[in-house]
Amino acid sequence: MIVVKIEVKESIVTDYLLFVDGDGPFNLLEYARYYLAKMSQVGYYGEVKELIIGHGGEKLSDVPVENFVDFIGEVLKLYKEKTEG
Repeated sequence: MIVVKIEVKESIVTDYLLFVDGDGPFNLLEYARYYLAKMSQVGYYGEVKELIIGHGGEKLSDVPVENFVDFIGEVLKLYKEKTEG
């Protein structure tokens, strides 16, 4: 079981910061892009695309910020399942 506490805070009107398990702040899109790119590089492009579409986007930058807490949680869960076994 994977337990991750994820929080998205708005610091300026269009600037969102991500905190994962109390660590951060991370740039919202860069954090997600890092893990999605790693999965794509090892052959999970289809799963990555499904995650993005399933959370309301055609590409990562289209995913609505209100969906990001659930989105990032699923990204991290999939990453751990696919890369750590």
